[in-house]
Amino acid sequence: TIRVNGTLLDGTQVLKIYVKQTESHSILVSWKVNSNVMTSNLKWSSATMKIDNPHITYTARVPVDVHEYNLTHLQPSTDYEVCLTVSNIHQQTQKSCVNVTTKNAAF
Repeated sequence: TIRVNGTLLDGTQVLKIYVKQTESHSILVSWKVNSNVMTSNLKWSSATMKIDNPHITYTARVPVDVHEYNLTHLQPSTDYEVCLTVSNIHQQTQKSCVNVTTKNAAF
């Protein structure tokens, strides 16, 4: 799960996550929030990816003006679900997910 927390105008905004690039050990994702959202009201954001193993969690802070993140140290030929959740100050959330498979390892 990738989570972006901040102050939005309301909880009905549209959110979309995209896969920009896939390698054997990494996935580059980006996201867009509907242009009706006042991005200047976002205070901070953090990215958290939950890997297939429930004991492994990848967490990193992402500056509010960044809308892409490179998830690294992944396993080749492995299916991942990456989800982005945007929450407003009232704890209303919007969620967007994408399924992606890392490439085969090159020998």
